[in-house]
Amino acid sequence: MSKNIKLSILYVLCIIALVTIWSLFHSKQLEIFPSNSFPKSVIYSYGDESDGGSSTASFTKNDSSLILSLLVRSGIAYPYAGMGIDLISDTQKLSGQFIDFSSFDSLSITLRTKYMKQVQVKLITHDPNLTRLEDPMSARYLLQVIPSDRSYQNIHIPISSFSIPEWWFERNGFKAPDQLKYLERGIKIDISSGSGTMLGIADEIEIKKITLFGSNHFLNKMILSLAIIITALFLGFLWIDHSKRLTEQKIEVKLRKEQALENYSKLPLESHQKQEAERVIDYINSNYQNASLSLEDVCREVGLNRNKLSEILKKNVGMTFSSYVNEIRLKEACRLLIETDLQVIEISINIGFGNVSHF
Repeated sequence: MSKNIKLSILYVLCIIALVTIWSLFHSKQLEIFPSNSFPKSVIYSYGDESDGGSSTASFTKNDSSLILSLLVRSGIAYPYAGMGIDLISDTQKLSGQFIDFSSFDSLSITLRTKYMKQVQVKLITHDPNLTRLEDPMSARYLLQVIPSDRSYQNIHIPISSFSIPEWWFERNGFKAPDQLKYLERGIKIDISSGSGTMLGIADEIEIKKITLFGSNHFLNKMILSLAIIITALFLGFLWIDHSKRLTEQKIEVKLRKEQALENYSKLPLESHQKQEAERVIDYINSNYQNASLSLEDVCREVGLNRNKLSEILKKNVGMTFSSYVNEIRLKEACRLLIETDLQVIEISINIGFGNVSHF
């Protein structure tokens, strides 16, 4: 198995492991009802008696549902009735132990109503500069209105969509609204009648489930970073390996080319100048013993003019025509004098010196 295949398998296994971890732990949830995540939680119902109204509410709770029975009556401008879930005790509030709503993305609630078409859902948070235990309305109320019907509906409410109503700022003496929500200091969840509730008619809100949902942002960022790093390393290795292979191929091709150029069959051809020089020298070397041999004779035999022939002799033997001929004759004379018993006059005639005095 090649190194690239092994690395590819390892890369795929790493990505599968990251995806598996992400799928198991990328989200978190905190069930408020019906689970027992908050053993110290307290559920209570309320009406608008404190504001001069006569609306009333009560609740019943079993293992699978929470039923709020309410009767909203006229008598004040905005009558209401509802139910609150205290998630933490007063002792926990005093010691600074709160529910961090900001770490969640949405609140999911499954409910149905008997008649009303809207329900108010509130997240209640602790304002460190304003909230007092003896005054529940001094806590910050973050409101969202959701639709309701006779059939069960599961509604996801983005945490970011909750906003503080104007009446809360008026109730607590704010001259101008601010944008502070203190979501990290959650203490309650509140569910109450919405606008348009029929007055004087008993109604119900039946709740099956309340859950906070959020993403594990740290884990998501870590897995994404690891996936990017692993992918970058994998692609980087493939690129380096590809570049290395490409370089090796180029070197191999170059070596093969050089080897091919060295082994080709060379044509047995010579240049024209070399051929001409060989013809000139061969002719002189073969006819030097002719006493009448002249430059014109050689030119005529080899088909060259005087200047060209003289140039060839100068380039190849470094002599003029007459000097080269005499050099050959003298060299041959020396040989004959040593190797034969011929007389000087005989040697002179045989080598092309027509006159002994020239020899």
